[in-house]
Amino acid sequence: MEQSKMIIKRNLLFWGKYGIQMTAILIGFVLLYGLFFSMGESADSGFWQSANFFAVLIGIMFNYIGPISYGGAYIPMVLSFGSGRKEAAWGAQLLYAGYAVTAYLFILFTGYMSAGRMDGFKNILIAEAFVLCIAFGQICAVLQMRYGKKGIAVGIIVTVAVVMGIGAGFIMGSDLADTLTAWFQGQSGSVISMGLLIGAVVAAALYAVSLVMMLRVVSKYEVQV
Repeated sequence: MEQSKMIIKRNLLFWGKYGIQMTAILIGFVLLYGLFFSMGESADSGFWQSANFFAVLIGIMFNYIGPISYGGAYIPMVLSFGSGRKEAAWGAQLLYAGYAVTAYLFILFTGYMSAGRMDGFKNILIAEAFVLCIAFGQICAVLQMRYGKKGIAVGIIVTVAVVMGIGAGFIMGSDLADTLTAWFQGQSGSVISMGLLIGAVVAAALYAVSLVMMLRVVSKYEVQV
């Protein structure tokens, strides 16, 4: 029992701090971009609209980058230091969860300050995008750990595609997102509910697959000291 508590505490201190660190970086970027892109606007709503846009954009992207940059780098490191294999794999999930929860709360805050209300449909889509990006990022981290340079090459290709998608979203701005959101909300309630349910099932299934892949590759990972 005492050993279990020590393991949990160790993981919270190591992995948890990196999740909070990622959220702090996100907040810094959002404040910087929000101030820059709202210059010349007298109303506070201009700042919060920009802040919410970048919080969603960067917040989603960080869920993809985190598993690759932190998970792919630190899991092999902690294994070389003698960490348990399952402990390392599940500890990384703590990092992703810590970031996802705190970043999501920050996005909800900027969204409320921007619109004066909570947009349930949009917020559910963001949550599903969070889970999907974690899953894709974790799969890339698995490829990196399993296949070395070849896996890294595949990860780079996927990352470039993701960055291009993020860049396209940046260029098109929030108008496209608002248009798509309005179109979806114009559908019947049953269609919207079914779409959100399918999205949630797909996101959860892909995350489960990525987690199983990570547990397997970690169990067979050759530690290099």
